[in-house]
Amino acid sequence: MNEKKINKYFMPYQRRAIYSNERMVLWEKSIRIGATYAMAFRAVRRRILGLGDYLHTSVNERNALSFVSQCKKFCEIFKVTAEEIDEFSAYNPLTDRQESAFQIVFPNKKSIKAFSSNPDALRGEGGEVGIDELSSHRDPDEMIKAAG
Repeated sequence: MNEKKINKYFMPYQRRAIYSNERMVLWEKSIRIGATYAMAFRAVRRRILGLGDYLHTSVNERNALSFVSQCKKFCEIFKVTAEEIDEFSAYNPLTDRQESAFQIVFPNKKSIKAFSSNPDALRGEGGEVGIDELSSHRDPDEMIKAAG
């Protein structure tokens, strides 16, 4: 996607996060500012560039699927044929049940995986980590430890 289109679809604060190479990108808690949208774009862009895998944790399974679905749409914008969204099971000790998790694998074998609020799922994986709406997770401290 060229710079002109990015400027059209993203606000300056979103573009700063998209292009940031910092190890930690923080957003002030707010509603409907496009933080998750921008981070989905960033996740796709960085996988296309071959910058490792990305693990995303959302408050629930529905939001995890929504994030991966948005990533899939961005793949189309980049004209990258990623595999379909795969659903798999991950045990969540916070809920004591198996939950759905979702994954997109890119042609370069990099992936985006999205889980519900599940610190154990993050611990078993490697790559960049995104924690969406940290304050809404069941155990924010455990999420931070697992992401670290």
